[in-house]
Amino acid sequence: NQIDKLQIELFNELIHLEARNNKLETTLGINTPKLKELYLAKNEITKLENLEQLTELEKLHLRENKISNLDGFTEDLKMLSEINLRANEIENFEEIDKLKCLPNLKRVVLQENPIASDNNYRVEIVMRLPNLKTLDKDEVTSEDIEAAEEYKQELEERKRQEELEKENEENGEEGEG
Repeated sequence: NQIDKLQIELFNELIHLEARNNKLETTLGINTPKLKELYLAKNEITKLENLEQLTELEKLHLRENKISNLDGFTEDLKMLSEINLRANEIENFEEIDKLKCLPNLKRVVLQENPIASDNNYRVEIVMRLPNLKTLDKDEVTSEDIEAAEEYKQELEERKRQEELEKENEENGEEGEG
């Protein structure tokens, strides 16, 4: 298909929308408050806009787009429990923190993104989204949660060490003047 813009605010009762294989670059224009499932795979989406209007949304499928940042998610998406972002362009784990505002998020698919090749990928995601039940269609186990907690403690300890070293360097420099 060749659809490059959606303006469907007239469909107030719509609960399921599929607009796969199009040329959409944004989620702007989807103003259907009762929408529960939104499938926008295989588009050219780079921007997630106006999502806060979709307060009933439960499933959001954005597989195979060009999404590199996750701006646009808000706590207004109280019902959103499943997001598929497979095969996008997410490179930074900090982007995953933008999903923390979603109180009901249980399932996320992030495989085939640049971050998925990181050695600490699974533990990073579970650490940042501790309420997840499945990641990339695999159950989040108690071992995953434990590993994420240990990893978080390691990172915090490393950060404390770096701060101490920096403080010592600064104090040492002051004494030399």
